[in-house]
Amino acid sequence: MEQNATDLDLRRHVLLGCRHMLNTLDERHGYLPFSHYELVQPPVCIKHGPFDSPHVVGRYLDALTRSAAFVDLPQTDEVHDALAGFLYDSLAQHPSGLAWNTPGAWQPDVAVLHNCREMMYGLLALWHGRGDERAAVAASDFCRSLLNTFNDGNRFEGECLGRHGWTTAFSGTLAPPPATSGRFIRPLLAYYRLTQDDVALTLLQRFVADNLAVAFTEDGQITDGAGSHVHSITSTLTGLVDWALHTGDRPLLARLRRVYDEGLARLRPSYGWVKEFRFALAPPGSLDGAHTVWVMKYAWYAQ
Repeated sequence: MEQNATDLDLRRHVLLGCRHMLNTLDERHGYLPFSHYELVQPPVCIKHGPFDSPHVVGRYLDALTRSAAFVDLPQTDEVHDALAGFLYDSLAQHPSGLAWNTPGAWQPDVAVLHNCREMMYGLLALWHGRGDERAAVAASDFCRSLLNTFNDGNRFEGECLGRHGWTTAFSGTLAPPPATSGRFIRPLLAYYRLTQDDVALTLLQRFVADNLAVAFTEDGQITDGAGSHVHSITSTLTGLVDWALHTGDRPLLARLRRVYDEGLARLRPSYGWVKEFRFALAPPGSLDGAHTVWVMKYAWYAQ
């Protein structure tokens, strides 16, 4: 069979991606990932930042575990054990049971609600991908800890929980629902499908209702209430489409298709890449590959 010159062997690229991840683990700090890449202002470097753990740790566990199913990775048991340790330590940092930042001079001493998504993806990778039953218990406890953070309504009180209460450690940029609860919908639904956990279902119903109410209009526009972080918006949309498919809600599916056709079209140029932020914060012309991947995934679901 003739092969087109534009055909890609995705396995090769997945392997390269995994090698990149394994090369960005800091052995001096027990295989802690680097979360910050300085590519614009010299000197070009990688360095630790406020999303090392559990944010990047959860992503690495998810990606490495999924990839191991169809590419030959180097022996990574030691790495997985180290990353799992960061995740479990994060949950044990505070009586709240939330995903607390790994202690370090470069990380604010808070539990960032933005990280719920990465925490759950990491736990699912450890449990469903590697058979770690401790992760199943941790995921259940994590859901209950999240439910306990609510007073009334469907929304967290802030973007971060500090040692002395709610705080805006990131100046409110991660406070809108898509940046906290919305991005969490899809991994939470994946957990619910495995467990039929009533607490997870309660959280899902609250998060879906709140994000639909404040972030997306019936005619497909993205509101100011959705916030600025585009990756959170596209992750939220993917989760909502998954929820609509799970519940068989065809009117909701049609509404989300309108968001793809109308609101999301304003955030991507003709060649497909997506902005980092809708408003300010990012350098002029800043584009981000991670957000582009989520637009592609959302588009696939929305067909």
